[in-house]
Amino acid sequence: MLDTIAKTAVVSSLISMFNRATGKKEASDYMAAVGLVIAGAAIGAGAALLFAPKPGVELRSDVRDRVRKLTANAGQKVARVRDAVGESASSVLEQH
Repeated sequence: MLDTIAKTAVVSSLISMFNRATGKKEASDYMAAVGLVIAGAAIGAGAALLFAPKPGVELRSDVRDRVRKLTANAGQKVARVRDAVGESASSVLEQH
């Protein structure tokens, strides 16, 4: 799966570079960048797990705890953005 993600990210970035060179800007340019970031994060996480100085059980526990914290933080940020968008939308609707 990681190999497929990396290949997709590389192909997307090549298409994005071609579009930039020809002056075309599309939403896919941003998606290509996001794909590269995700692929880089996945490859980095895999390398970190391979070279970690901790035993497997301890490492998995640390990874599990970190993922829970990141998920909780992401949920809070999504809720804040959702509220801000809702407030902005209602103020725009009130003006019109």
